[in-house]
This record gives sequence, structure tokens and C-alpha cells, in this order.
Amino acid sequence: MTTDQDPSGINGPRKAVAVALAVVAAVFVALAVDAFFFQSAISDEDSFVGRVAPLPKDRAVSTALAIGVVEALEKQGTIEEQLSNALPDELDFLTPVLGGAATQLVFDATRALVETDAFAAIWRLIAASTHRAILAAINDPTISGDLVFDLDAAAEPILERLELAGISIDIEPGTSFGAIVLISEDALDIPRRIARALQTALWVFPVAAAVLLGAAVAIDTDRLRPIQVAGFAVGGAILLNAALLAVVRTTYINSGNTLVDQASRRAVWDALTAGYLQLAALVAVVGVLIGTGAWWYRRSVVRRQRALAV
Repeated sequence: MTTDQDPSGINGPRKAVAVALAVVAAVFVALAVDAFFFQSAISDEDSFVGRVAPLPKDRAVSTALAIGVVEALEKQGTIEEQLSNALPDELDFLTPVLGGAATQLVFDATRALVETDAFAAIWRLIAASTHRAILAAINDPTISGDLVFDLDAAAEPILERLELAGISIDIEPGTSFGAIVLISEDALDIPRRIARALQTALWVFPVAAAVLLGAAVAIDTDRLRPIQVAGFAVGGAILLNAALLAVVRTTYINSGNTLVDQASRRAVWDALTAGYLQLAALVAVVGVLIGTGAWWYRRSVVRRQRALAV
């Protein structure tokens, strides 16, 4: 290894170019982490389904499903209509009171059912169907509409199990039970662009980072300086990346129309990105350790050179 006589590292234009290349290489490393994680988490169906499979046991998601069932029934007047038909005319005034109690009963029973292991297989089928719809919409620009977890697919088995539990409800064909929005239609162009970028980013970013860092090492007379800069810059780039991702998360959650919708969006986001911060932190720590090692070795070389000069 060669090093500058000046421990401050002033080496003119070559130093500036080498440092700039090292910083850009670090940015590519941070982007490569994003590409690797999201490609494996979102593009692979088994990974996607595995990540969202526990969601029904999340209270926010089970509440959203239960509200979807109750609201659909209330819109068509199903519960109160059945009560009104069942009660004698002189007791018809009790319909609103009993209707409220019956609605709460349906809500509680639905939420409890959704959180059971028996519902897990149904949810996995919904998740797999949702994943195929996401890939189709991302790859085909002619497909429009929100990308959602369609709760209609869960409604029929829920109603069947409610009937087995003694809660029989008649619903009109075509009744909608709502959805948990993953990507709204007006924002669909963004994930399409990201998906196209990720298809090449998995190999482009790591290769670009290696080439740029190699060029920086070749240019600088102090071979370890670019490695030191790149190591510390990887930590900084990943920290900045995590901050930007937190902003996107907040924006996505706040785009929900209700508190329940926002809570379910939070649960979905956290499920899909679980493990990202751990992976990013691991890469950042490795980068900082490499940068620290390079810095320590450079300083030790300078000390030896000074000792020899004396």
C-alpha cells in the first residue's frame, strides 16, 4: 500500500475524483440492498404470501374485515329487515335496538373468526390471488384500478362459518364487502417504474459499485482512502435510505380514509417490509467496520512513516 506523506490526505484532483467515485459506489450499494430485498419480498409469490399470512390475526386487519361485513349488511338493510320480519307488529319498535345488538354480535363473531387458524388457509388463497393481480398490473400498463386485498373473497366463507355458529344472514348477490388498498390507481405508475428498475438493479448496482470502487482505488495514491470513504458512506447512504422509506411509509398510511383503514395499511406495510431494517442495518454496520478498519490501518501507516522519518 502507498500513502500520502500528508496525513490529512490532500492529494489534489486525484483524491477528489477517487472520493467522489467511492461515495457514488456506496450509494449503489445502498440501492442494491433495496433491490435485493424488495425483489425477493414482493416478486416471489411464496415470500409475499408468507409475509402477509399472519395479517388476519392483526387486530387492525381483523377489524377492517369485520367492518366490511357489517357495513355491507347495513347498506342493504339485511339485519334490521330480518328482525322486522321476525318480530310481531306490536314489537316492531324494538327493531333498531335489537338491530344494534345484532350488528355488534355479527362484528364480534366475524372478527373472532378471522383471527382463528381456520381462516388462515382462506387468507393465504386471497394473498396469492392478490400477488398475481399485483404482478399483472405492474407488468401490463393497460390494467387500471386499485390494487387491493379483496375482502369479497373472504366474505362467503365468513358468512358460511357465521351460519354454522348460529348467525344466519341473507345477502344480495353482488354485495361488496370492501378492500384493503395496497396501491391506489393514481399511484400505480410509481411501482411500475420501480419494478422495471428492480429487474436490472439486482445485477447493475452491485457491478457498478464494484467498478466504481475499483476505479477509485486505482486512481488514488492512497489505496485505502476510497475504501474508508466508501465504508462510512455506505452507512450514511443506508441511514438516509431508511429515513426516506419512513417518509413513504407515513404517506402511504395517512392516505387511508379512516383510522381503521390507516391501521390496516400500517399492518400490511410492516408485514411486507419486515426484515428490511435488519438487513440494511447489517450492511451498514459491515460498511462502517470496513471504513473504520481502513482508517485505523491508514493512521498506523502514517505513524510508522513519521517514526522512520525521525
